[in-house]
Amino acid sequence: MPNNVGTFSNVGSGCGRIRSAMPFSAVGSGFLKVGLAIGNSLAPSTWVEYKAAWNSWCAYLDTIGQASTLISEHLLLSFLERLMLQGYSYSHILKQLAGISFFAKLLGFPSCMSFFSVKQVLKGYRKSSVTPDSRLPISVDILKKLCISTKTVCFSIYEALLFQLAFSLFFFGAFRISELLPNNVKGCSGISFSDLVLGSDFIKIRIKRSKTDQLGLGRWVTLRPLNSSPICPILLIHQYLTVRPVGPGCLLIHCSGLPLTRYQFCSVLKKCLIHLGLGHLPITSHSFRIGAATTASELGLSADVVKNIGGWRSSCYRSYIRPNFSV
Repeated sequence: MPNNVGTFSNVGSGCGRIRSAMPFSAVGSGFLKVGLAIGNSLAPSTWVEYKAAWNSWCAYLDTIGQASTLISEHLLLSFLERLMLQGYSYSHILKQLAGISFFAKLLGFPSCMSFFSVKQVLKGYRKSSVTPDSRLPISVDILKKLCISTKTVCFSIYEALLFQLAFSLFFFGAFRISELLPNNVKGCSGISFSDLVLGSDFIKIRIKRSKTDQLGLGRWVTLRPLNSSPICPILLIHQYLTVRPVGPGCLLIHCSGLPLTRYQFCSVLKKCLIHLGLGHLPITSHSFRIGAATTASELGLSADVVKNIGGWRSSCYRSYIRPNFSV
């Protein structure tokens, strides 16, 4: 994993008071390995969010003339008041408090969530500001139409097959886009050719890391055939591998050898939806995952089976089920 820290003293650079209060001083300035390990305990994206949250907290203390980085109930409530008046969402405020709490605990202060009043403010603000997820699920019928539309939207037979396979995998594997595809052509995330195991009547895909698997333990997703259906992931993977350029790297690649990226996937998905007259609907890459949960529930599968399909570990899978869906 890349070094998330650089040096802890870079957090809040430009303010000597803030720098002196950073975690290196909390764990001891001589513990370089300890400091790096603390930074690497977080995902890179989480480290960026936490660092920004702490900088926001310290900047707020500066504006009110607070001379120390003390985490007190009164100051936190004042900080929350400011964020809410500025119209920030519940999720943004929660991320802010998570970041502040991370650094606060390293400095020996209590977590923001240790205060009863703070927890109640968050509870009430969530009730008053929550907005339902408007993203619609992709059904089996829409999946079929999307796959057909690639033949018109894509500029070659190879590209059409590439996106048909991607659509099928996203749906039947209930994958997050971060699990399957890299951010850019130089990215090393997503599934690799070596993460694929082909069987006579199944394929297995290893997910190296996911949103809920920060330790990188990984998990295997097994997909089965669908009676020669044109959207069958087994059928499509075999067709794709007969024309895929030979070589390691990402599994899903263009004929040039460059990987299919998240941006490219979302762009072609949008073009396919527009071609089908569905471009106005709130359908995104996450709609495949929502559709997988919804379809599994409509088929009467048990909660444990649905959770296993998407790698869910709690009842949060229920929020992905959109009953009575129709387009």
